Amino acid sequence: MGQLDREAGISASEAGKFGVAIYYAQEALKQNPADAGLRANLAIAHLFAGNLQAVKSEGAAAVAAEPNDQVSRSVGILIGEVSSGRMPRPKRTSDIDLSRPPTSALVECVKARLSWVGLASCSSAPFGQPSAVRR
Repeated sequence: MGQLDREAGISASEAGKFGVAIYYAQEALKQNPADAGLRANLAIAHLFAGNLQAVKSEGAAAVAAEPNDQVSRSVGILIGEVSSGRMPRPKRTSDIDLSRPPTSALVECVKARLSWVGLASCSSAPFGQPSAVRR
């Protein structure tokens, strides 16, 4: 069920069904609690829902689980941008403003992950060569 839960959570987020998205992200994480990507997905679902305390803790946990993973770090930076007020809180991936440096390359990685495009790498990101984007 892990992969199905992951995909169901992403689909629910994009459809604006945030409670459902959070549920499926949590279910996927139960199956593989060490997966930083799943934790990042849960953080994004909480971000879209406006649960800023949960966003911060899940985002920090994703980065702590895989500190060198570009996608987890990108999610952390996105959370920081929203929390600081430098970026409005998105309600779906299409709301994420890619035009605002320095986060634009990092946020592009996040959007690719959440939209199932899956970039092979996000080499334009300022932190160097990332690991492959997981789906």
